[in-house]
Amino acid sequence: MKLYVCNGTRQVQAFVYRRRIEGSPGDKLITQPIPIGGQIQVSGDLNQYQVDDILDQHRRYGLIPVSEIATGRGLAPLAYQLDAPIDAGKIFRLAARNQGVMVERGKKSRQDAAIVAATNLGRNLNELHGAGLSGDLTELQVDVSEERGPAGGAESDLLQESTVVRPGIPGQEPPQPARRHRRKAA
Repeated sequence: MKLYVCNGTRQVQAFVYRRRIEGSPGDKLITQPIPIGGQIQVSGDLNQYQVDDILDQHRRYGLIPVSEIATGRGLAPLAYQLDAPIDAGKIFRLAARNQGVMVERGKKSRQDAAIVAATNLGRNLNELHGAGLSGDLTELQVDVSEERGPAGGAESDLLQESTVVRPGIPGQEPPQPARRHRRKAA
């Protein structure tokens, strides 16, 4: 059985997995680099147990079957297919999906940063009120623009975005920190 894995990100991925090799003690750690927008065939002719084991090692990091590229949501850096190389069009669709997810995450992060900045400025102004100084924060505008780097780049790739925050408006409260849960030791 052959296992193909493609890279839908904008960076080279190191596909690292453990595999039991016949006649050797313990598992062997294997690393195969996957180029940007490329794919690899996982080394060797694998049996079903080995394929399932390798897939289980990577599902938690976003590995999906190729059949879920069009229907899935969220970031999926890698996709796999059994017994046949992955079509270049599917790799392109995966990369486009991931790009869209990352653009939305960046936009949300910039909006959250603007809200936090407005909240902090408002608190500082309230402290100034206590010291007898006056002033109110009614609006904060944060402009983000990306300048062309030394390598150039297409005009459409440059970021220009403006976020306006008006304190006291519902939905513009500071974001709450994400809660992380610890996994119990097995």
